[in-house]
Amino acid sequence: MNLNFTYVKDRLPATAGVATRLAKGTTGRYLAGIWEDCLIADLCWSILENGERPEELKVIPSWSWGSVSGGLVTLWCQSDLDNVNMKPVATVLEISCEPDPPSFLGHLERAILAIESRIATVTMSSVDMKGRRVRELQFKNAKLYGELGGSWTFHPDVQNWGMDDLGLEVVVVEMMRETVDEKAKSATFLVLQADQDLFRRIGLLRAQVRRRRGVPDETTTFLDHFAMEAVIATVSIC
Repeated sequence: MNLNFTYVKDRLPATAGVATRLAKGTTGRYLAGIWEDCLIADLCWSILENGERPEELKVIPSWSWGSVSGGLVTLWCQSDLDNVNMKPVATVLEISCEPDPPSFLGHLERAILAIESRIATVTMSSVDMKGRRVRELQFKNAKLYGELGGSWTFHPDVQNWGMDDLGLEVVVVEMMRETVDEKAKSATFLVLQADQDLFRRIGLLRAQVRRRRGVPDETTTFLDHFAMEAVIATVSIC
């Protein structure tokens, strides 16, 4: 979805008509553009290009697509829609949201999600590789590069986030996992950054075990390192 508005704050209200119609077939709340009934999957949206978080959108929670301007793609706009092997692996423990009436507009006065899942803390930076900036993830014992078609790809909510900085600590939270023959084939992660006692979303990370031709082989993939270092924990996202 790539909608251009004179005022970016109109993105959520613009979906109000659709939300009103869909509400007849749902039992959950409409929270900042995301349905409570399928919260885990719907949180896995990403920005295609030109993502920004302008001042007028800062009142919208970072976990909502309404908090970012730019072209939008959701997990279910992709082939995962028909993939029976792709399942949610995170659990919503608490939804501390107070809708700002009328609720179908998606506006919230308070908006914190408590999610339990496997998480890992890593360091994200950027390095120069053959004249171009490439994202780098630092696990405890390994560095992985994500812009060469390898085992992971990071989709920042804000374009060029972290490309000029070194050593930004982030938390990756596993949300969805594709399992084939009891082995993880791919997974989708929220990428968060600490904000006092809470976390804010900064992007989406997708990882897979398959490798592409011509891409340097990683002895151990992102999913392998994540499995070794991840712990079960709860994060509160605002």
